[in-house]
Amino acid sequence: GGASGKGLESDERKKLIEIEENNNSTKQAITSLKKMLALAGDDKTYSGFAASQRAAVASNLGIGGKQADNTVLYDSLATGQALEQLRSIFGGNPTEGERKILLEIQASSNKTPAQKKAILNNAIKMAEARIASNNKTAQRIRTGEYATTTDTGATQSGAGYRTNKNHGRKGTGNKPKVSPTVQKYADKHFGGR
Repeated sequence: GGASGKGLESDERKKLIEIEENNNSTKQAITSLKKMLALAGDDKTYSGFAASQRAAVASNLGIGGKQADNTVLYDSLATGQALEQLRSIFGGNPTEGERKILLEIQASSNKTPAQKKAILNNAIKMAEARIASNNKTAQRIRTGEYATTTDTGATQSGAGYRTNKNHGRKGTGNKPKVSPTVQKYADKHFGGR
């Protein structure tokens, strides 16, 4: 990680550490989403009306087989692990797109396999876009292009901000590789951050 770069101010180092931690959490969420995606295939889980409830009953009675067990696991990931990971990544003030994904994942157990796959693929794209946005911010910090507060400590919209172009730091040239599709998605959903 570049979080310990020389010439960075303490708030910049702190922001780089936060970005690194958020990226690690996001990668864990992507792993959970991919597990869910593997379970979302045709005939691997129950789907449709009350799928979660039917699976819970069938699994507890020992009559549902692998499909019921997979549905219970999928539901656990959808309402627990993956959902909580995404909530922590998106923070207390998610964008409208992020909020929509959270709600869709929470209700995805009762969807058709095709609907589940679409929801999960969107969530994965959004998580990858978050990583791309974080990497872009980290690169701007490392090259001195990231705005930080001045000595006045003002934090209102635009007030008291300056650009760190005079710090004498040069960019490392190690820009993260991001696919154009993910970058476009990141710019669309996180451009204002």
